[in-house]
Amino acid sequence: MLWDSSDPWRAATVRGVVVVLLTLLCYAITISYLDYKRRKRLTAELSPEEFITARGRVSSLSIAFSWFATSMGSWCLVTPPSYGSFAGLLGVIMYAVACGGAVVSMAYIGGAARALYPEACSLPDFMRRRFSGRAAASGRLAQGLAVTMNLFNMCVALAAEYTTFLELLRSYSGLPFRIALCLLIAMALATLAYTIAGGLFVSIMTDRLQAIAALSLVGVLLVFTASVVPWDGLPPLSPELKGYTYSGYSSILTMPLGLLVGGALFSEAMWQRVWAIEERRAMARAAWTAGFAVAAVIFFFGFVGFLAVWSGKATAETNMNLYFFAIFNDSPIASLTNLPGYLSMLCACIMSAGAADSMQNAIAATVGSSLLRGRPLWTTRACVVLCNAALLLVACASVPVLSLFLTSNLAATCLMPSVMMSLIPGTCVRAAVTEGSLMLGAVGGVGGLSAYGIYKAGGGLGAGLALAWLGNEYAYDYFLVALGGASVGVVVGVTVGLLLRSCSPGNAGADADYAAEFWAGSHGMRSGRPRKTELK
Repeated sequence: MLWDSSDPWRAATVRGVVVVLLTLLCYAITISYLDYKRRKRLTAELSPEEFITARGRVSSLSIAFSWFATSMGSWCLVTPPSYGSFAGLLGVIMYAVACGGAVVSMAYIGGAARALYPEACSLPDFMRRRFSGRAAASGRLAQGLAVTMNLFNMCVALAAEYTTFLELLRSYSGLPFRIALCLLIAMALATLAYTIAGGLFVSIMTDRLQAIAALSLVGVLLVFTASVVPWDGLPPLSPELKGYTYSGYSSILTMPLGLLVGGALFSEAMWQRVWAIEERRAMARAAWTAGFAVAAVIFFFGFVGFLAVWSGKATAETNMNLYFFAIFNDSPIASLTNLPGYLSMLCACIMSAGAADSMQNAIAATVGSSLLRGRPLWTTRACVVLCNAALLLVACASVPVLSLFLTSNLAATCLMPSVMMSLIPGTCVRAAVTEGSLMLGAVGGVGGLSAYGIYKAGGGLGAGLALAWLGNEYAYDYFLVALGGASVGVVVGVTVGLLLRSCSPGNAGADADYAAEFWAGSHGMRSGRPRKTELK
């Protein structure tokens, strides 16, 4: 036997995960077959653009379910509870509000992008169109930065998802590494199968099932939690538990900022739903519905972990990744010994599958709309398979999940000012925000944050970079430095562009070189809307 047969919960975990994955796979196969029959009846093949956008095919309710499932993951049972252990109740509240707010923001950020360039199919594609001009190379740098940030963000999110699910199978369910890894690979293969077969549309349809199942399990877990918490025996809340600390106050800035840029602005999984929804005006309704559900679920998981610390069930002996599960155990060494813990693992599996297929589709959209633009669909599918294989290897290293998210959130913050400015329509803003200002904004953010980390670490290069990008525990000053450095870089870039534009003739003509457009913008582009040639 690979484990002690006298422990029924381990065997139940394996069976439960397998049943969840088989159910999800059968449902996805059914949806894929029906979609195939529809395309065959219409004599339409699955094009690369349809594969990554499902443009205008999905109702607002399905998009709401999809945004919810995309925003979830097994990390929800790990990261908010562990964050609340040092950021307190204030940190938990800000984490929940920020997660929900990130979804809501897509109604307005995505709506602005879709209004400007309705034919775009991804954030990198939007950036290419936004900064394109007469020079053949214009728009390429902006697209490249968006591709790099998107891929990094999506790979970090997917690696964190794989890492978290593997860690829960091992440390909480008590499964041997080989069995836990097999279950993780099975989950990755199941989601990958219907992702590369049916594309975004099938993924969104499976999100409905995943969202309903996850919300149902959360409701059941809420009842169990209410029955096991010793409400009458809870001690008074200390200032540390309330979050009246440096970490708690930092969450007021770092959570909304980090999750806006990491969870929405540079998450292609969120952007894909912008192009898929039937009507742009229905986007706000879908985003607010999903955002409220996301905030409520994140608060539930974070607050339960907080309750475990508050009630003394989670102590210094408890694994930080298992604070949520500790509420269901009498021993501080949290382990799977009861029904609530088992249902929590099933919930983690369902949400992990929903997040994984969304990230897999996001990687496909980022690569297919930029690096493999114009290539056959099989090349995009092959690239997604290779990325997943590499990220499964990363998951085996058990990298701390919170540190992974911190790095991606800080990197995205360094690009946020430029991207947000590029979403503003109008002649003046379009002429002022150029690829040069975009580049200087990124350099200013990365350079400023790195220099600040080195300064705080006492001058050591390695220690300073580690502190800045991995070890600051979401301290507000690091996010302020990243945002401030990026904003200064954008201002400098805009100033340089204005100076160059004032020193050059206003009608550079069709032979304007790339360097001039890079800093001063395209003189032929004075409208907030794209030229017709850009939509081809």
